[in-house]
Amino acid sequence: MKEMMRLFAESGAKAEKQTPLHYAAKEGRADLVPLLLADNPTLADATDLHGCTALYYAAQEGHDEVLAQLLAHNPNLINEVDNDGNTPLHLAASRGHDNAVALVLRHKPALANQKNYLEATALHGAAKSGHENVVARLLALDPTLVDGRETPLHLAARGGHDGVVAQLLAYNPTLIEAKDSWDRTPLHAAARGGHELVIARLLAKKPKLVDEKNGTVLQTSAGTVLHSAAVQGNVAVVVQLLAYCPELIDAKDAYGGTALHFAASEGNVEVIAELLARCPSLVDTVDELNRTPLFCAARYGHERAVELFPLHSEQV
Repeated sequence: MKEMMRLFAESGAKAEKQTPLHYAAKEGRADLVPLLLADNPTLADATDLHGCTALYYAAQEGHDEVLAQLLAHNPNLINEVDNDGNTPLHLAASRGHDNAVALVLRHKPALANQKNYLEATALHGAAKSGHENVVARLLALDPTLVDGRETPLHLAARGGHDGVVAQLLAYNPTLIEAKDSWDRTPLHAAARGGHELVIARLLAKKPKLVDEKNGTVLQTSAGTVLHSAAVQGNVAVVVQLLAYCPELIDAKDAYGGTALHFAASEGNVEVIAELLARCPSLVDTVDELNRTPLFCAARYGHERAVELFPLHSEQV
């Protein structure tokens, strides 16, 4: 105990308003937790600067024995949230601690649908970090998937977690068309991340990118998926998307910009070269501010990009 107290004093935990029990929970010291609680039972209820009890740190670090000890001491601790609205389940799930997730859920299954202040559930955190075992456990409880700023599929796609993407699509195939608060689909997220495997899996689900009635590219306020790929700069993704939907090549966003405008603004020379090779007329397109792609490249100082445009001296 004396050694632990010395380490606690040296850790700087006091500056975070943490107690020795917080420290013991972080370190997984199941041998010391009963001693600390016997000396001062109220330590279990103490919160630090982040609004976290010791139980939060046991869940976050995956120390199952300490977690069980604290829940046995005071089962109501499971109902507390930290300063960000996170439950112990949020923390265990985001770190991929499957046993800790199972233990928390045994005490309160309803936590699977509880949102933090960013409207994210524990499933969002597990999907974002690519923890397939935890995702499977949470999906078995039939959690809410669509409410909130973005779905777990958006997060998994953005992170390139192909296994989790497969799990979520198998659970609910309609998530392929879901839009986040910024009007982006999971395919936008995968394209922005440059994740070819995830994009291939999503495209296999035949997402609708073109209006079947009039043949025009479906628009969102975030632009098309090709716009997202052009910003990211992975030319292989650009090729993937154009193979699936050639109509994307000259589609404009809400402000009249093409994917070439976006690639030029970012200086993504491989994407610029690919788009110009496929559709040379893109060089003359202007957005609502009458800017050409060349103007965008020059404005942001991308010299190599400027050199790709024909007759660039006359077009700036």
